[in-house]
Amino acid sequence: MASTHTHVKVADVLAVICLVFCQVIITVATGCLENEVAVQYNVTFNICCTTCAAGSGVEVECTPREDTYCVPCVSGRTYSDKTSHEEVCKPCSTCGNNTLFVLHPCNITQDTICLCPEGSYYDKEADKCRFCDLCPAGWGASRRCSAQFNTICSPCEPNVTFSNKLDYYSQCEACSKCGPQKVMLQECMTTEDTICFSVNAGRPPAGLPRINHTTPRLVDREKDRDGDIFPLYCSALVLVVVGLVGYVIFKRYQRMRSKRQQKGPCAHEDIEYSRASGGDSGVYVENDSPKMYS
Repeated sequence: MASTHTHVKVADVLAVICLVFCQVIITVATGCLENEVAVQYNVTFNICCTTCAAGSGVEVECTPREDTYCVPCVSGRTYSDKTSHEEVCKPCSTCGNNTLFVLHPCNITQDTICLCPEGSYYDKEADKCRFCDLCPAGWGASRRCSAQFNTICSPCEPNVTFSNKLDYYSQCEACSKCGPQKVMLQECMTTEDTICFSVNAGRPPAGLPRINHTTPRLVDREKDRDGDIFPLYCSALVLVVVGLVGYVIFKRYQRMRSKRQQKGPCAHEDIEYSRASGGDSGVYVENDSPKMYS
């Protein structure tokens, strides 16, 4: 255990020594400290100027007679997001009326993040939302549109990448390559992918049974089905015809029977009507009673 702690301490000491040695080399090469930067004043010599860390800005610039003077930024009002010997604190963005809401408030090291509707971004200079630029076919989004930045479109490389979309987020896609069992019909273009045709496209897929003498054909099965159903069709048709003929005969018989029943009562009614009216009905009725002579 003691030897392990000894090795750790030795490693820490060596790391510190290396860091100091590198800093000395940088200082000797530039003549400036870690928080300073060499600035060319004129052709003859450079000057070392102190840099202002993120969260502070330059109030007085560096000169041969006076070093940089830094002041802290005011939270919620100004910010500085990088180390510099010449950048001042910048005013925070206010998010215009066209934004939805403030995604992240401004602090001394970061500007306000304004969230715009989908498909738009926040323009700091104009202080409003703008629609994202759309990358046309043949172009891809090298930088997607985000809440703070607009889209950056870059052209696709011929025969290498392509894009057939119109949006603000799709990148150029790699062109497809035809395999050994495929033939290329069209080379890849910046607006369309490679078109490949399979050599085995006209053949049945592997694994399906082949039609031979031992395998029954679908056509033969259909013929067998038709042969089995045909007698049923004929029988049904015969039954329908017989039924119709029987129905006609039955109706004709009923009509003739009704006519025969109506003949007797009709003649009797005519005679009675003739006697009641005093007319001659044309029917002679013989009277069997003896005649009386005066």
